[in-house]
Amino acid sequence: MGDDTKLRPGQWVVAIGNSLHFPNTVTAGIVSNTARSITDNEMLRYQAPKVGKSKYVQTDAAINPGSSGGPLVNLAGEVIAVNTMGILQNASGIAFSIPVSEVKRFLHEFSNEAKHKASGSKVTYSLGLRIITLTPGMAHFLHHKEKLDPSLTSGVFVFDTSRNSPAHKAGLVKGDVIIAVDNYEVHSKADL
Repeated sequence: MGDDTKLRPGQWVVAIGNSLHFPNTVTAGIVSNTARSITDNEMLRYQAPKVGKSKYVQTDAAINPGSSGGPLVNLAGEVIAVNTMGILQNASGIAFSIPVSEVKRFLHEFSNEAKHKASGSKVTYSLGLRIITLTPGMAHFLHHKEKLDPSLTSGVFVFDTSRNSPAHKAGLVKGDVIIAVDNYEVHSKADL
């Protein structure tokens, strides 16, 4: 694996994956940003996954459905990121990848979790929620469809819970909006 901290805007990269079900698809592009912060919005093809400090490598290499999980490599052939998502509407040449430093951090934590499980300790990372930041546009749409209380304009919208998860056991259900936790206001996923 490479070192994403040495990556600079303008450097050439190659994305590898099974784009649109075509095996071994290879696309090339340049790095636009090495630490892009993104939030959920209607332009994203997929919900932005939470990774570490939520910084992504932005590239114009095509990352289509099926490419997610494939490597983004530099011209030395080193993996510098893992392909994650592209933009959906009226845009091309904008895609995001998880930096390899975050992948290494996750693998280290996962390895430690396996050690804890072997020793009988229980480590849980998931609440069992699928959530998205409630944007004004989404709130307007849901108000219009009568699926949301008109007084709600921000928070975190729950669009699914995993059966028998902590969230499910706590009574959270699809359509709930989280606006506070322990008297702290919640305006976006980052607040959780």
